[in-house]
Amino acid sequence: MMFYISLYFCNSDSKRTKKTGNPSVSIPVERIENILNPISMDSIRQQKISKVLQAEMSSLLIKELKHLCGKALVTVTFIRVTPDLGIARINLSIFAVEDKQAILQNFTDNVSEIRFHLGKKIRHQVRHIPELQFYIDDSLDFIERIDKALKQ
Repeated sequence: MMFYISLYFCNSDSKRTKKTGNPSVSIPVERIENILNPISMDSIRQQKISKVLQAEMSSLLIKELKHLCGKALVTVTFIRVTPDLGIARINLSIFAVEDKQAILQNFTDNVSEIRFHLGKKIRHQVRHIPELQFYIDDSLDFIERIDKALKQ
């Protein structure tokens, strides 16, 4: 499903211009998000691949990769894909465990198994399964520290 936003061009006397012959121009919402979010300069293809990877990685963590998490609560916060779609940088939020580095090392050591399971899931959606790199996302911990500091 594609959503569109209509933009009206106005000149200095607040009248609609007729540049395109149509007073409004329809632009897909995805394009508007790219314009409004200058930090994310990913192409639409990169964004689609990262969304597919995030959804499938989340389901894999729930179903087939429980043994990698141990007793920790692990969530996939976001995934960045390189422009050539060769490398996927996966940011994980790890909770309910003291040693987050051990969980991250567990994921890094078993990257071939994770990539195999991921390849079985998305083989019809992408031509090449990207290499996986795992990172700890500590943004939620940072927000929690800021909240504690503001409450004091």
